[in-house]
Amino acid sequence: MYYSIDMNFFYSKDNLVALHFKYDQARRRFVEWAQNEIAVVPDFHKRILFSDEAHFWLNGFVNKENCRMWSEANPQVYVETPLHPEKLTVWCALWAGGIIGPYFFKNDEGHNVTVNGDRYRAMITNFFIPELNNHDVQELWFQQDGATCHTARATIDLLKDTFGDRLISRFGPVNWPPISCDLTPLDYFLWGYVKSLVYAGKPQTLDHLEDNIRRVIADIRPQMLEKVIENWTSRLDYIRASRGSPMPEIIFKIQVAYAKAKAPGDRVRRKSSQSLLSSPQKSVRKASGELALPKSTVWDVLNKRLKFKAYRLTLVQALPENDKQLHTVFIAKLEMLEKDDFGDTVVFSDEAIFHVPGRVNRHKVRI
Repeated sequence: MYYSIDMNFFYSKDNLVALHFKYDQARRRFVEWAQNEIAVVPDFHKRILFSDEAHFWLNGFVNKENCRMWSEANPQVYVETPLHPEKLTVWCALWAGGIIGPYFFKNDEGHNVTVNGDRYRAMITNFFIPELNNHDVQELWFQQDGATCHTARATIDLLKDTFGDRLISRFGPVNWPPISCDLTPLDYFLWGYVKSLVYAGKPQTLDHLEDNIRRVIADIRPQMLEKVIENWTSRLDYIRASRGSPMPEIIFKIQVAYAKAKAPGDRVRRKSSQSLLSSPQKSVRKASGELALPKSTVWDVLNKRLKFKAYRLTLVQALPENDKQLHTVFIAKLEMLEKDDFGDTVVFSDEAIFHVPGRVNRHKVRI
């Protein structure tokens, strides 16, 4: 049996157990250290600056589960997607006292770029450290995950110059355990909260999306952050009690549930049918929330009443208008050659990238 993990790799059952055991030990050691610090300094957890980056895709790439259509037969719908979707790479630091950021990674020309070691260190030097001037740095700790740009020797030395031994990071004075997004407030709260709001107005440009991100983050109240940080201590308790295991919302295992439910009545079936027929791309979760019905009932209507199934999307690369014209001109030139065997005389060439995992994950790209 093989298990699919959030990292787009496949592990056999034996390897998965070994991997979890190794990581669980590191998580357990960190939790014990953090709880010992809290026992000495009760508000220790309120002095940690948690940091992270996230991608925000202009086309709403964050949630492809809603991009599908329910139908009795395969509709054979083709969806044009850009070869390189536009996106923003955003960095923030969150603590009980507020949020530092957002910071958007851009090059010298002002174009949006992803993060690397040089850009990350430039952000720390030119943005993060100046922002810390309003706080007592001697009392604050800094946390970052194990991304390569975070853990380069030059980056660790730069952070040590500011925080000394109060650095929580891979290769830092205090080791941050791998695969611990359930211990990072930005992963278990901030990014999901922000992404649930910034796409509401359907931004059409990156500038519009950037403005939405700034607005949503600026509107987060201090009381909300205090609850998020207090929740962090509860997570420490859970992970210590479970001997390092992940929190329930990100446990990587197959869960099988058996349940018996009453068949939905005619009125319920009618409401569900109308909702899904009027918007066939609506997800089961969204329909369940709008109709105040269990997801199992919505599934029952889809499968038994409407005889609908979910079909995979056929993705094709979107072509700009000038490329379409070039295609038309090229075809016209071929037709002018008037050679029936022309295709037999052409040597076609191309390159391809083969990823080590060997997996193309289109499970969530269905219609």
